[in-house]
Parts: sequence; C-alpha cells; structure tokens
Amino acid sequence: MKRILTFIIALLISALGLNAQNFDVIDPELQAILNQKSNDLISINIVMESRHDVNDLDVKFTNIKDKDEKRKSVIAKLKKHSYDNQNKVMAYLQAEEGNNVTDLKSHWLVNTISCTASRDVIYKTSELSGISLIAHNGKEKLIGDYKPMKAQKQRGLIQNVTTVGADQVWAEGYTGKDVIVAVLDSGVNSEHADLQDHLWDGGSEYPDHGWNFIDNNSNTDDHNGHGTHCAGTISGDGTSGTQTGMAPDATLMCVKVLDDDGRGTLDAFVSGVEFAVENGADILSISLGWTYPNSYVSEIMREMFENVMYAGVVASVAAGNERAGIDTIPIPYNINAPGNCPPPWLHPDQQANAGGLSAVVAVGAVDYYDEPAYFSSEGPVTWQGSQWHDYLLNSGVEIDENWLHYDNGIFETSIGGPESFYWGVMFPAAILQQHSGNMLSKIAVYDYIADTLELLVYYGGDYAPKVLVHTQTFELTGSNSVVEIDMTSSLPIDRNENLWIVLSTNNGINYPAAACSNTGNPNGRWLSVDGTTWGDLSEQGLSCTWMIRAYMSDENGTAITELKSIDDYEYKSSKGKLSALKADSKRAGAASNDSDFGLIRPDVSAPGVDILSAAYDDNYGHYSFSGTSMATPCVAGVMALMLDKNPNLTPADICRILETTATPLDYKKSNRTGSGRINAYEACKLIEEENEEMPSAPTNLVAEAISSSDIQLSWDAVEKAEYYNIYHGNVILGNTTETTCKIIKLNYGTYCFTATAVNEMGESGHSNKACATLSEDNENPTDTIAPTPDPEIIDAPENLIATPTSTSSISLTWDEVKEADSYNIYRDGKLLKNVEMNSYIDKELTENKQYCYTVTTVVNGEESAMSAESCAKTLELSLEAPENFEANAKSCSSILLTWNEAENAESYNIYQDDKLIDDTDETEYLVEDLVADTKYCFYVTAVNGSKESDESDKDCDVTDEKNEESIEEISSSLLLYPNPVKEELIIATELRVEEVAIYDIYGRLCCRDASNASTSTMDTFNVSVQYLENGIYFINIKTDKGNIVRRFIKN
Repeated sequence: MKRILTFIIALLISALGLNAQNFDVIDPELQAILNQKSNDLISINIVMESRHDVNDLDVKFTNIKDKDEKRKSVIAKLKKHSYDNQNKVMAYLQAEEGNNVTDLKSHWLVNTISCTASRDVIYKTSELSGISLIAHNGKEKLIGDYKPMKAQKQRGLIQNVTTVGADQVWAEGYTGKDVIVAVLDSGVNSEHADLQDHLWDGGSEYPDHGWNFIDNNSNTDDHNGHGTHCAGTISGDGTSGTQTGMAPDATLMCVKVLDDDGRGTLDAFVSGVEFAVENGADILSISLGWTYPNSYVSEIMREMFENVMYAGVVASVAAGNERAGIDTIPIPYNINAPGNCPPPWLHPDQQANAGGLSAVVAVGAVDYYDEPAYFSSEGPVTWQGSQWHDYLLNSGVEIDENWLHYDNGIFETSIGGPESFYWGVMFPAAILQQHSGNMLSKIAVYDYIADTLELLVYYGGDYAPKVLVHTQTFELTGSNSVVEIDMTSSLPIDRNENLWIVLSTNNGINYPAAACSNTGNPNGRWLSVDGTTWGDLSEQGLSCTWMIRAYMSDENGTAITELKSIDDYEYKSSKGKLSALKADSKRAGAASNDSDFGLIRPDVSAPGVDILSAAYDDNYGHYSFSGTSMATPCVAGVMALMLDKNPNLTPADICRILETTATPLDYKKSNRTGSGRINAYEACKLIEEENEEMPSAPTNLVAEAISSSDIQLSWDAVEKAEYYNIYHGNVILGNTTETTCKIIKLNYGTYCFTATAVNEMGESGHSNKACATLSEDNENPTDTIAPTPDPEIIDAPENLIATPTSTSSISLTWDEVKEADSYNIYRDGKLLKNVEMNSYIDKELTENKQYCYTVTTVVNGEESAMSAESCAKTLELSLEAPENFEANAKSCSSILLTWNEAENAESYNIYQDDKLIDDTDETEYLVEDLVADTKYCFYVTAVNGSKESDESDKDCDVTDEKNEESIEEISSSLLLYPNPVKEELIIATELRVEEVAIYDIYGRLCCRDASNASTSTMDTFNVSVQYLENGIYFINIKTDKGNIVRRFIKN
C-alpha cells in the first residue's frame, strides 16, 4: 500500500500542476507562460480585490425613474470607484509604459486593469497591494466552428418570426423603433440590404456604427458570418425579399469582440460591454461564451453583469451548445459564461434557492416543434464557493439520467501500482430503497489506458464489499473517453443492501484507475491491494473520485429513473477567494437539502435550429445556422419590441414578462428549456394589461391649514389603488388607504406635498403639488412664506450607540435634538424607520451578523446631515446538544429514538452509524427498514437555521430477530387486482396494512395513505387510482410483516 500511495502522491502533484505560484496572485496558467518566455510582452488582466458594493448602487439608484439619468449616475459611481482603487497600480504601470507596458486600459464596469507587460513588470505588479489576481488575457474560441449553409431565396417572413408571434406585434404598431441593440460578436455586414438602414449613428468618432475591440479601430466588418447572422435575426427588415428580423426598426450597435476565427479575449469582451452601456444600448445581444468557465472568468462576468443591471440594461445571452458533450463538460459547468450568471428576476420555481441578480437572461434553443435542441446546454449552475456563495447545489444530485455516480466527468489522473489493485465505489441502500425490482444493466468507466479489467459486483458491506454476485472481464483501448460496458447478465437491485462496483487488474499496469478531482463523497474512493482489506484514499491525504458509474433500467433494459447519490461536501467562501472545505465525515450530507438545486438555466428558449438570416458576404443573401447563438438574437429582438411598447421597462420587468408569457414546455421551469419558448405577442399583450392595471396619479390634491400646526390633505380616489404614498419633496412621510390625511405638529411656514397611488403592479406618477401656509391665526392662515429650514444648519444627532440585545435585535440610542420633529434611522445605508423618540429597537435581525446605523434629524420635512455611524453584531445563538438520548428496538426492522427538547432548536438531524439519515422537528423518530438481529448506533444534533449543535450521547440497540416467514411467503399472502386497472385497486390480505404509497416510474411519490386496519382474516382495501395518468406505477404496501412492492398498470 505504501508503495502504491507513493506513486499516487507523486502523480497527483504532477497532474495537478502544484507549485509555489498557485498561492500567489499570479494565475497558474500565466505562471507557466512566464516560465517559458523571458523577453516577450504578455497580455494580462489584473483583478483588483475591491468590488463595488451593489447594495450601495441599489440604495442610491434603484428609484431613479429617468433611465438616462440612472445610467449616467451608475457609470459615474463605478468609474470613481475603479479610479480610487486602481490609481496606485495604474501609476506604476503608466511609469513603465513604452518598452515594458503597452495597451494599458482601466476598466470600470468591473474593477480590472488590462495591459501587455514584460515578465519583470508582471512580477513587480504582483507585489502591489489591493490585487486579487493577475491572469493571462489569452485569445479563446468563444463560438463554435459553424458550417453555415447558403440558403435559397425565400420570400416573405421566415418561420422563427411567426413561431414567436413577432409579426402579430408589428400589427399593433410596435417594431422596435428607437431601441438600441448592441450586437457583441464577430462584426456586422453593414452593407446588407436588410440591415443598412438600421445601424447606430456613432457620429464622426464611430463611423462604422460601433468599435472593433480586437484590432482597436473603427472597422466593424464581419469576415466570419456569425455576427451578421445574429444582427439579421434582430432587425433584418426584408428589403432583400426575405424578412428575418424580430424588430425590423430596432437600431443595431456593432461591437466587434471576436476575430475572423471566432476567437476573443476577456479584455475585448469587457471593453465591448462597457462601450455598449456607456453609449446608450438598451439591450445587449451576446451569442458567445466561455466553455467550462473557471471561477476567475465566471466571477468577472457576474460582477460586470450585476453592474450592467443597475445601469438599467438587459442582456440576452446564449446558454451554450455543450449538451452533446456533457460527459466532458458536465453539469453544473455545461452552461457557458456569462450565461451562467443569474437573471434580473427570479421565477417562483427558483425562490426556494434564491440568490443575487444580474442583467443576464440566459437563452436555450428549441426546434420548430418546440423540442429542446440536442445541443442546447443544460443547467443547473451553482455559485457556491464563490464570493457570492448562492444558488447552492447538492453536488450529489445526479444530473445525467439513469446513471448513479460520484465523479464529475473530468479525467485528471490515474492511480495504481505494478501489483494487483482493486478500486471501487459503493452506493448505499438508502438510495436504492425505492428501486426494488429494477436492474443494474451496465456500467461506465473512463477509458484511460489499454488494459484488461475485471468487473466485480457485490451486495452488502459498509466498510468492505461483502457478497460477490457478479464477475466479468472487459477490454479498454485507451480512447480517453467515458465508455459503457454492458453487463453479461443484468442484476436485480437489492434495496436492503449496499451496492459495490469494483474493478481490478493484475497485469502490471502502473496506473490503471482513472480518477477526477474530489467531488465530495467518500463512497466514491474505496481501494484495496488484496481485495480483502479496504481503505479510503482520503486516509492518505488524497481526495480523488473513481470514474465508475452504474446504470439502472427495468427488466426490459428501459431506463426507469434518475438516481441520486449522497453529498458530503460543504462549500464556503473566504474573502472573495474560491475555496472548498471538507466537511466532517460525521456530518455527511448535513449541508445539503432539497432546496439546494442550484440556479435553473436557461431562463427561456427560442427557435435555434436551421435559422435563416443575413449573409456576411452577400448583400442580398442569407445563410442557415443552428445554435443557441441563433436563439439569443431572437430573444433580443423580442426585448426590443417590448421596450418599443414601454420604454420604461426595467431588466427585471423584461425577464419577468418573457418568462411568465412563454409557451410552457415542461410542468415547471426546467434546466432544458427554462420557462418555455418565448411568445412575443403574449409578452407585449401583458405589457398593455399591466399598463392598464397600473394606477393613475391622484388628482385634485388639496392642502388646507386646519390649525396653526396641522395641515389636512385630500384628493380624488384612484381606481385600482391599494394605498397612497404622501411626499414632502422627495421624502415619503407615510402612506394611507384613505383619500384624506392630516400632517400634524408643524411649525409656522409654507409646506408643499404630492401623493402617488400604489398597487401590486407598481407606483403611479406624482399628483399635482398642493401647498398650505401655517401662521398664528389658524382661522385665517396667511400667505406668508416662512423660510424652509436649511439641512446644513439642522443639528445631526450625536452619541449614537448601537447595542445588541438578543440574537435578533439591536437597541439604538442617541442624544435628543431639541428642534427635532422626528428622526430617520438608516440601517446599512437604507432608510429603516422614522421615529419621534431618540431611541429604537431594531428587531427580526439575523443572528451573529453585524449591522451599521446612522440617524438624521428631521425638521419640517427636511433632514440634517448623517450622524456618526455606530455598528453592532447581534448575539450568537446558544445551541446545546440534545440530552437523554435513547435508542430502543421496536421490531425486527425498526428502532425508536427519543430525546429531550433542546433550547432554541428548530429541528434535529438524525445520524445512523455516523451518517446523516434524516431530520425532524419532533423529539422522537422511528428508524425503519433495518436488518433483523443487527446492531445500530445513533445520535442526534439540534439545528437552528445553518447552525448545528454538538452531538448527543451515542446510543445503540439490536433489532429483534426476524420472523421465520420468508418475504416470499409474506408476499404470497397478499393479492392485488385488477391489474391493469382503470379506477380502483383492491388489496386482499390477512396482514395488517399500515400504509400504502404509490410511486411513478421515476420514483416520485404520487400519493400516500395510512391505514388503521387490523385483521387476522382475509380483508380487502380499496385504493383509488382514477386520478393517475395512464402508465406504469409501483405500489409499496407497508404491513406488520414487512414491505411488499408490486407493479401495476393504469390505463
């Protein structure tokens, strides 16, 4: 074993490329280039540590109604942030410009610097403070190698236009007029007859309707064809005789970020997005992406598109064409970047695993029958482990249907030694419970090296395989791919025993076992040198996963279910750096739950198969392409129609309307087609309905002085208003459901107010302004205008103190300001509350989290400057281990667990033999389906949110001896008829039936019913199945003698 593990360690160090530079700010790929080159200048991206606080953007700019003003304000804020953070690094690089530094560029949409620099400059730059990473800015293939087909002349509208109903929107008068769509691609044929009248006018500075960021000039000509094809799908107007565009009057901004071979750099792409946002693009059409993106690229994309969203710009982004290569580009990496960034609006199906937002609407492809295109990339994706650490994904959830495995599909190394060697994976009985009667029909392995291997299948055993049930040999050829091996005979799945799939060789091959980097489950890395004594690679400080998979089918070889493995990895982030921390093995699976399903990608789909659009080399010609690249401009064009109808739509509005009006292609939002295939007509129709549902502004607002200190407001009722906001200047004083209100305790002077109407669709514009003057004579208020208090001379509160008072509350106190009418309290920059007293308790906060507060004085509706900030962290929750834990056998297959209630516990995790098996909010739990006459050990922990207590005392017990009757005898005492059945199944048995559950062929529970029947003579039970769809189902009948599973057909 030692000799083999020595080979393993040496091989892993070599295969993973570990060296000292991995722990510096220089990216390993860049370090490898630096090791090879001495005098050449190298193109690099410098990523700064500081990220602009999106909460700050949210607070300051979300409520700005004017889109142009909002865009300019956000850009100015981002540029200032980048300048402040980059100035020291830029100063050094500017001093080296000339022989050592060229092409120096400061980015602001994301906090990075790009340049071409010498080896010495790169090393010196890495020593400067405030830098997170320096990476190579290399050219990468960002679109596929397309083989377009020259299309025959086709008159009229092409099919994808009518499929999404764009022509129906034109009939309503909306064609995308005055909406600017930036096409970030390989350029555009600006002389094509269908496009030449719809190009952005950049003036003398940008004579070719945009900019070329590959060659850094104004020439945006397309010599590839991809960009022109996308542009034609957006706004091809049919001058050539063939109308290809969704929005024939939209304006195209040509942003060339790819060369003639479809290659581009991160710097060119970021520059292109910045250009489009700063020059007024309303929509970004992005039919390109980074395949299998690393964390560096993904995080750059997410930060950038968060800021794009706050600037009010939406992006239609291709999901990618990688599903056909899912074995080598597995989920959750199958979606390209930036398509892996979150949308600007979260669908209700995503809310159970909600996270941050960005401008990206990810687009998948369907054919003209609304079937998912075979190539269209599949989600979900996850951002766990990133600086956002959201959209968590249980890495044990099996994605590829019918396969059970632990590997991630990416071969990284091989392991072994010159003598006999055994390696295998174990799938616990816990995940086989619902699959009794199904078959193991084949396995898959990674074919790394030509060799003859032996396959061994075992049932049973927790720490070593127990009973050998199948052997066969097979040949590998060294094809460097995942290959499938049919079993010489299919094996039934034993739901009560663990399943071991083991490979072995004694041919003297040094490294026969293919492995990927650790994906989390210790059951994916068992090994032995003699086939008897087994260990775990992690015991030797290694964490690899064998590339071995098992396939489930019914007795006819038909795929029957999607299997799930068990996750034991918890991902955490640390100061914005990606890190993966191994969870305690006793907490296996504790970090995962049903809501950890990742981020659903794509958001919507559009036609992307055999799409006709404008040619790059023929001003009246067309080509046919396929890909999500073709679906993406279709969505961008529909977005332009929507903005034509309502220019004030936000990115969130656009995403929400597209998703909620799409033609559904699944029962919920799916990782193949998103919310469905877009429907332009229904989307624009919903805009009209929402416009009609939005309340109008209140009218006839009147302000009347009713005393020397009080003013009464009144206005006409607004239909569809749920309540009204009352404004003094830009400050909301409060809201009311009535059409009158009083403003009291005012000083002498003149006060002016407006009101808005609000409902679930939004807030109306402001009413007319109404003013009233207060004086000594409340019967005859004068028209004298008293000076408005100057905020600069209103005293700000002093001595603000924030004190934690519990796990969810913080107490605030400050010195009283004599002239104060009230005080505004701000938490983390956002207005929290207006109060009259000089103290406040902030409640319903998150445990063990810091909050920062400021307070202003309010006098006559005007605010003072902010007080000094005071911060406090809520108290940490005390969570003790449950006490008096006991385990007592109740039958041959069940043990009852009991314990005392733990203070602050919301639920309890149940551990069996150091493995998490379930959770409950009760203080007892019945563990069932155990093996007779077997010892089991348990303990529990208390849980509150993400916090888990220490373990309770461990307790063990032995299940009762098994009844002499065999399962066949028990099963034969039960009759199930009729089968096939239409409306009602009849169960006839002498057994006590405790529960009946019906599952579909995918293992999904359809119904469950508990029974209180008790009998010693033949009795019958009726089970209604008339509500079920026609098909094959399994019924699990739980009796006092054990579970009986039968299959039936509903027709």
